[in-house]
Amino acid sequence: GVIKMVQIRWVQEIYHTYIVLDIDASSQKDVYGLKIMQNNIPEHFAPFQLRSKDGISQYYYDVSGTQNLALQLNKGFTDEKIQCFASALNEALEQCGEYLLNVDNLLLEDSCILYDSDKNTYIFIYYPGYEKDIVCQLKDMAELFLKAVDYTSNESVRKVYEFYHLISDDTNPLRKLKGFAKSSSVSDFGHVPKSTLESNSGAGKVEFLDNRADYPISDSIQEKTLPGEGEDSTEKNSPK
Repeated sequence: GVIKMVQIRWVQEIYHTYIVLDIDASSQKDVYGLKIMQNNIPEHFAPFQLRSKDGISQYYYDVSGTQNLALQLNKGFTDEKIQCFASALNEALEQCGEYLLNVDNLLLEDSCILYDSDKNTYIFIYYPGYEKDIVCQLKDMAELFLKAVDYTSNESVRKVYEFYHLISDDTNPLRKLKGFAKSSSVSDFGHVPKSTLESNSGAGKVEFLDNRADYPISDSIQEKTLPGEGEDSTEKNSPK
């Protein structure tokens, strides 16, 4: 498919940190999703605002007091975190079903998945019009987890490999994710050699890992661009 470039900005205001996303033609098609997110923000989604300035409208997601997943992956991903992530994502998908939201509009990019330490859960960004296949996004996440797993912990290695295995299976991975999320114990996959994981982890098409610092962000704006689907590959210019 044709690659669409999605530009992500981090904006620090006095008391709040925001992830800011541009609005394009595809975003405007999801009028229903936009209204839901403005009026009935589900529990596992970042609070959402539509702001307009100088004729340019943008989506502002309040991520104050959270830590992005990319930073956690840099520190080594543990079995507790993978279980927490899977549980939160499953609940977010269930909430999409309850509110009739398109699950393909979840933006599953590591720096846009936020950990709330107070509630010990993850929150997600619903990007109207994103429409990137949720299973493809999950496969990319699983490959990132393989690269970032804490290899000093056998339990973490087994848990991440189990997640990778079920997401890579083409037979209803979302249903299997639900079972994985609700399980409290690690399935016994036996001994998984590190070399096996390393060979699998090289399969990722794109790697988004970076060394972004904890929030709050010292610079007023940080920018990042990532590929989605559906438009041409020309980067959008930042609004002046």
